[in-house]
This record gives sequence, structure tokens and C-alpha cells, in this order.
Amino acid sequence: MNVSKNALRDVHAVRLWLGWLAALACTLCCLAPRSSRADEEKTYAGASCHPNVMDMAAGLPGAPDQSGRFSAQAGSIKNISGGDGTVDCPIVKSVASDGNLTAVKVFVDFGTVTGTASCTLGVYSSTTQASGPLPFTTMRSTSGQHIQTISFPSISGLPMAWGPTWSYYMLTCTLPAGAAIRSYYVNESGTRSDTQKTYAPAGCTISEYDSCAEVHGDSVLEPNREDNCPIDGQVQLICPVVTDNKSNTGGLDLELSFVRPGYTQAFVHRGQCTLYNTNASGTTLFSDTLDLSADPNEAGGTVRSWLFHVDGGGAFSKYFLQCSMEGLGDARLISYRTTEHGAGEAVNADSKGYPGSLCSTNPYTGITHPDRSVIYVYHGEDGTITNGDSHAVSDVWCPIIGDHVNTPNGIGAVRVNLLEGGSALDVTSCTVDAYSQTSTTPFASTSASVPASKNGLNYTLPISAVGGGVTAPVYVLHCALSRGTILRNYEVDEK
Repeated sequence: MNVSKNALRDVHAVRLWLGWLAALACTLCCLAPRSSRADEEKTYAGASCHPNVMDMAAGLPGAPDQSGRFSAQAGSIKNISGGDGTVDCPIVKSVASDGNLTAVKVFVDFGTVTGTASCTLGVYSSTTQASGPLPFTTMRSTSGQHIQTISFPSISGLPMAWGPTWSYYMLTCTLPAGAAIRSYYVNESGTRSDTQKTYAPAGCTISEYDSCAEVHGDSVLEPNREDNCPIDGQVQLICPVVTDNKSNTGGLDLELSFVRPGYTQAFVHRGQCTLYNTNASGTTLFSDTLDLSADPNEAGGTVRSWLFHVDGGGAFSKYFLQCSMEGLGDARLISYRTTEHGAGEAVNADSKGYPGSLCSTNPYTGITHPDRSVIYVYHGEDGTITNGDSHAVSDVWCPIIGDHVNTPNGIGAVRVNLLEGGSALDVTSCTVDAYSQTSTTPFASTSASVPASKNGLNYTLPISAVGGGVTAPVYVLHCALSRGTILRNYEVDEK
């Protein structure tokens, strides 16, 4: 029997609503053991943060570039410029019901420098409408030397439920020269969902092909409007999906909230997004593509949502969202949310999968050389990160979201899926470091290297367990990629 894609999409829409009603039922009845947990605490390495404006037209006149002003090192993000710099630190929201942000803490390492660091915590709506209590923002600051803490008080009474619209969180921090964010901690209260997450687009990256794109700190994405960049320039955005379901049998729904561009006859504003499910070797298993182009029958600035669905690909397959936009100077990607389906969520809830696009370069110079002539370490449009340098090994830092804050038993295993570059002169090695929130020295570490015989081949690098024992540990994956090596994705089992 043939079924149209529209009909299938209607089925997926009903499925999303049923999932929402099921989550509400679990909230009322408290039947699911995992959902009954009162607090949902997470730790993030500072390397999870991105420069506030990642402008790939770096070095060109008028380009407001900040990417070359930061360095990702030892799991932190450090301001290496001569003045203040701003970073965005994404928060993956995983409490589906109305609840509170019980605590948010940012650990800032001033070293021996003096100055003031400030952070703004925001709760935003997927509709971007400034009505009622959203958007809500609050700011805190700290100063001193060595490691200082920015603490936010509990935020309650905000609409945070998973319904037709949704809320998401954003953390933006301004650092003085020489200061770094070591890590940050988020505690949500409410009904936890291991299968439902919402994301701010500040976690998205720009592929190496797009020298005229920007990621802004107001939680939206847009093309660069500088004089050097034409309004009809194309933008390729890669948005990560963090999965909890290791078995990955039932697939994934992704809903995207987007401000549609205005329509002009002079130029047709085109856009489309594709949700991919790929395996460890980078092969596309399933995909779903939707058209986001301007509509002559719809006014520009209209907030729309699109629903994607891809089937599950089995163990260790990963998801990412790729959006291609052309001439969308007034378009905005607001937020997106995901729902995982299939058996095993409760058992494997802390075996997380990550796309390589989450990894950062060291130093954080963006994607291309300022003269655009040489590509070094770059994010690919396939959700990967690649060492494009033909002369040297390059470092990347890949964040790990820690769920076991009060039961820190360590990391059980890490698997890094690579396409080794093929050079016989060097090999790729990866290390997992475990830090306390107030230390710059890891208390535990474990590493592994790709055998020389695997040059030029797809290879899964297994890394053995790393210890816990410290409350709210911070984990970081650091890989030294040999020349030409592609890091496709990685998976972490937390004990």
C-alpha cells in the first residue's frame, strides 16, 4: 500500500501529541521510575560554549568576528584577546513538565588576572512572542582571581511545559581578557524525560562552506549582513542532537521553530532542512527533508514549526539536523526539540551519543583561515569535524554532558568513530579527562590511540573507563586528530 509523505507526517504529528499526553499522564500518575526523579542535574565543560558571534568572514573589513579571540583548552573556553569577549553556553533542557530551574552555576577561572565576569541566564519561548512571563532573563557577575562562581537563584513560575509550544534555556557570559569558563552546572526540577529534549540554536555550528554566516548571542541564526557578504549568500547550519537511547530502535521526531522570511519577486528566498540518521561510518541510514522557502501567501516574520521524523538505525547510529538557507536575511531559527522512540530508554538513559560537530578547535579560530584560502580544522555539512591541515596534528575538544552529579561513578566506556586520515607519519589519539568543578588539573584520565594499521580506514576508537568519586564531575574528550582525519561522532557510557 502506498502512503503519501503528507499522510505520514500527519501520523507523526499525532504521534508527537500522543507523546505529549503520555508525558502528562506520567507526570500525574508518577508511574515511570525515571520520570519520578525530582531533580535533573547536569554538568557541562566550558568547551561546550561557543563565541557569541562566530563570523566566518573573519579578518575582512567590518566583520564583527570574535571566533579568533577564544581558545578551547583543557576542556575550558578561554578569552585570549586583549579585551572583553562574550560566549554562549547551550543548555539541553530535559524536564518536560512545568518546573523550576533550581540552580545554575558558572565556574570562571580568572587565573592571576583581575576583572569582572558576568552571565545572563534566559528562558525563552519557541514562539519568540514577548507576552506573559517569557522571555525571562536575569544577570549575575563575579570578580577576583583563580576560580570564582557565578550563582543564579532558583527560577520558578515560568511556563516550561512540553506542549504545542515549548521553552528553552540560554546562558551568555562576558569574560575579561585572560579569563576562562571551566564548567557550568544546571539543576532542573520537575518531571524528567529521558526521551524529550529542547535546544537553543547557539549549539549549532556553521559548515566550512559558509564564510558569510553568523551565530548570534540572542539565540538565533542568520546570514552575515556585512557589505562583504551578498544577501543571496548561502548558509549551511549543522545542529546537534544528543541521544539517550543507546538501542536507537524507534527513531526520532524533531520539531523546528523558525521565523519564515519575507517573499520578494526579485529574489526567491530558499531554505530547507534535513534530519539525518547516520551510522558509525558516516553512511546515511534515514533522512527527512522539508522546505522552508519563503511563501508568497504568507507574510514575512511568521513563526512556523516543522516536524521531521527518521527511523532508528540500531545501536550507535547518530542524528543531526542540517539546514541550507539562501538569501534568508530576515530568517530566524528559534529553537528545536526532539523525541526519541523505542525500547531501552530507561536502561540506557546515560549512554549518550554526540555528533562530531559539537567539538571545538584549539585555538578557536572558527572554520576557515581569515583569507579564506586555507581550511584547517572545520565542521563538515555532514555533522563531522575534520583536521584539514596537511602538515600537522590538530587538537579538538568534545564536550560530555554529565548526568550523574550526585552518584559520580565515572565513565564506563567511550567510543569515538573516525575516518583516519591515512598519513603514516602520525596517528590519532584521544583522552578522556575528569575534572572537579574547581580544579584545572584532572583527577582522572584515560587515553587510547588508533593503530597505525588503521590509516585511511573507518575505525571505532575504544577508550576504557575513567574514575569518578568527585561530586559533580566534569568530563571532556580531547582528541589529537592526525592530518586528514574525520571525527564523525562519539558515544559515552556514564556509570
